[in-house]
Amino acid sequence: MNSLFKVKILAYNRDMFAISVANNIYKFMLDFNVDVDMMLIQYKDIDKVNLDRFLDTFRRTDGQYVFKGDFYYREELERLVSPYCKEMCISVVPKMPKNNGDFIDTKKDYGYLTVATMTPTINI
Repeated sequence: MNSLFKVKILAYNRDMFAISVANNIYKFMLDFNVDVDMMLIQYKDIDKVNLDRFLDTFRRTDGQYVFKGDFYYREELERLVSPYCKEMCISVVPKMPKNNGDFIDTKKDYGYLTVATMTPTINI
């Protein structure tokens, strides 16, 4: 199984975003090997090209943007939907070096993830 799963989520509200996240996690879990140490899920902002394409789906032929029956300037619509337009990356990450001391290259092996081992501290 590939240890990296990336998907672009283009949504316009929190519910649509959450449903898309859940569906994509389900797709990943169908092939998921449970004998791993960590599963990391991260998000980053969608690239400008995909955001522009998504916003163009709300543009009418006369150049106006209509969203839920209201007219918007493009910049206003972008501010409304951009928090829900993300690239999601799911990675399966071991907690130790792979192949007898061959250290993990997180950029190559796990996309844009940075893996760090931290020891939790307890303040009493």
